Amino acid sequence: MVFDTDYLGRSLDNRLPDVHEAVTREVKALQNKHAAAGRLKSGATLIAFEDIATNFQIDDHGCVEIHL
Repeated sequence: MVFDTDYLGRSLDNRLPDVHEAVTREVKALQNKHAAAGRLKSGATLIAFEDIATNFQIDDHGCVEIHL
């Protein structure tokens, strides 16, 4: 199989809006939760942001999966 950089670029470009939407939704939910608990400006929020980032994966069909 020949490596097609154009195809790869288009494929990744098409996935980006879905990933952005999913990450934005998760971050806003986390911010609301931590703000309600009074810990929005704490290290717990920073750690939770890191957890969100590391839990996003792309499955074999190009769909975003969140593993919490």
